[in-house]
Amino acid sequence: MSNTIRNSLYAVIGLTLISLNNVALALNFWKNDELSGSTQTVDVVITKWVAFIIGFLYLVAVIIMIYGWFTILTAGWDEEKVKKGKTILMQAGAWLIVIFIAGSVVNLIIWALFWAGQ
Repeated sequence: MSNTIRNSLYAVIGLTLISLNNVALALNFWKNDELSGSTQTVDVVITKWVAFIIGFLYLVAVIIMIYGWFTILTAGWDEEKVKKGKTILMQAGAWLIVIFIAGSVVNLIIWALFWAGQ
């Protein structure tokens, strides 16, 4: 296995673990949801919704990556199918990075708006 494929696989595994953590946090949102009549502040509610949306997007990206791997595994030595699977994997990996950066930026903005002045 070449170094590029091995490093890509390590990156995918790492991003998958990060995404599973965020999905778990997003699912926790629904379990502890007390928005109606609660005393939660706006920043807490916004943070929970952002975590839910980011977690959902991670889940979608991971499912697309699984589809890409499945496409490669079932290619049957057909170069076009292998190329299609690699393209799907690379695009899903890029989307995982974009989702991670977007979530970080949104959390930074929320922190700057609500908590920086305290």
